[in-house]
Amino acid sequence: TEEGMCLEGGFISVPLDYEKARIGVRLNEFPDVHFSVEVHKNQDRIPESSDLETLLSRAEHVAKMQGLGAAYASITTFRRGPRQLRQWKGYEILARKPAFKSDSDAHEFRYRSVGAVNDPLQPELDVQLDTGVRKNRKAAISPTITDEEAVALWDKLIGTIRVRKAQDATAVPPP
Repeated sequence: TEEGMCLEGGFISVPLDYEKARIGVRLNEFPDVHFSVEVHKNQDRIPESSDLETLLSRAEHVAKMQGLGAAYASITTFRRGPRQLRQWKGYEILARKPAFKSDSDAHEFRYRSVGAVNDPLQPELDVQLDTGVRKNRKAAISPTITDEEAVALWDKLIGTIRVRKAQDATAVPPP
């Protein structure tokens, strides 16, 4: 019944007035893959233009303005669009970015939901999977997994995210 985060086989107590948590996961089987989840409870407002679709459109516009439109256009997109993840309505993009300057080619997958105002069962959720990670740097090395393996791993991992039953008896999470 404590405030915190449940993990498979464990619990992290996080008694904060403003709940915000980040966790990064590394997998022994895939040492260059980093999976991270950031979640925080919205208070009385959701920042305008904080949804992923708007952020992606803004990044594309900035790339074009900086003369990097061709580099941006060479990104391979596997999926891009709205996605329902349990109670969260959000947006996802699964892409493989080409090598650029000192960066290797790498997968960059992201799901983001802005959540709902003052709803502990719909916090803001930002999930990322990056490949080619070495010494905490994205795209430092070539990915050790294929595009198909990366998408399958993403789907497997993101499918495990759910809201833990709330301490508040009036708040009932979905089954």
